[in-house]
Amino acid sequence: MRINIHAGHNPDGMTACGAVGLIRESTEARAVKDKVIEKLVSMGHTVHDCTCNNGASQQDVLKRIVAACNAHEVDLDVSIHFNA
Repeated sequence: MRINIHAGHNPDGMTACGAVGLIRESTEARAVKDKVIEKLVSMGHTVHDCTCNNGASQQDVLKRIVAACNAHEVDLDVSIHFNA
């Protein structure tokens, strides 16, 4: 199976980094994404990490994620979020 996966937001401390409160969404989503990628690859799947690390705004982050995902022909797209 071919899969796109992304952690949904810029890294912590940047614009559009997701919810912050009990947890930091960006940090936790990236940790989950990394573990999921590791597991999927170990199972023989092809995985593309489409996470954005340098978006200039919320819209730019989304635009970059969509462009990265659209660059691959895949069977599944996965977006990881922990919302407030």
